[in-house]
Amino acid sequence: MTIQKRYYMNPYATLLLLSYPLWTAESGFNDQKSPEVTYADVSVSADALLTSENQPSFEEHDENQEIFTKDAPHGFERTQNGYGITLLAPDDLGLDFLKNLSDGDSVLDIGAALGVNTLPALERGAHVVANDLSQDNLDEIYKRCPFMLRKNLTLNRGYFPTGLAFSPQSFNHIMASRILQFLPGKEIDRGAAAMFTWLKPKGRVYVIAPTVYRIFFKKVLPIYQERQKKNFAWPGEIGNIHDYTASKYTYELPQFLHLLDDKVLKKSFEKVGFEIQTCQLTSISQVPLKDKDEKPYVILIAQKPEK
Repeated sequence: MTIQKRYYMNPYATLLLLSYPLWTAESGFNDQKSPEVTYADVSVSADALLTSENQPSFEEHDENQEIFTKDAPHGFERTQNGYGITLLAPDDLGLDFLKNLSDGDSVLDIGAALGVNTLPALERGAHVVANDLSQDNLDEIYKRCPFMLRKNLTLNRGYFPTGLAFSPQSFNHIMASRILQFLPGKEIDRGAAAMFTWLKPKGRVYVIAPTVYRIFFKKVLPIYQERQKKNFAWPGEIGNIHDYTASKYTYELPQFLHLLDDKVLKKSFEKVGFEIQTCQLTSISQVPLKDKDEKPYVILIAQKPEK
């Protein structure tokens, strides 16, 4: 696949696309700006973002404390489209993803937000298609991207999976960080099949998504467990999540949230042909927990077979 500069216009996302002038004088982007990536009003290189001093931290809190306020906590910033917050630096899965990149690899970053994985991948020599629903998020990624790396960046506005169209075997790696929780189960299945098609042989997909096993979602857990007993295919589909959260964790999120686990995620990706390298409930070092036994995330790394 030839990686296009700037925007990849999706034929299946015409309802989402607006008439938009690409990087005109009115956009406010200056191609002559210093080649540094700006995060939260502090200009640092992507390598510096991997250091511990940029990692987030929370004060001790009880389940009713509003820790996600309009001012994001240290180590986070708010996205431009009201879908919560994003890390300033890659998490544990993101670091693993970056370590596996080779110069010239092609990458699809689904739900790229403000570029927490896109920008370091570009600095490691990858060609990256950064996908997001929000035009504002994509504008911000472009603004933060070093001038000399923009030739390797394609900005892609569209809904995953039904609004995206890529040629088979286009990518070496696909990152899907904290995006599957916004999709119903059937769309996750469809997305897994699409990613399998888009990956080159031996290509990898990296997924992280929230689980029900966190104090924020303790009111959801009995519903989840009852659905598991009844063999629901997707027990974590919650259509009114705001009614069940014990904190304002979902302050800016939509009403629908899909809490996942290792079993449903593994099954979805295995049945389309992926070889699962790891799929487990876990915590991440970048988000300290009050309860060390919490498993707030499920991560999956899977590979497309060589043949």
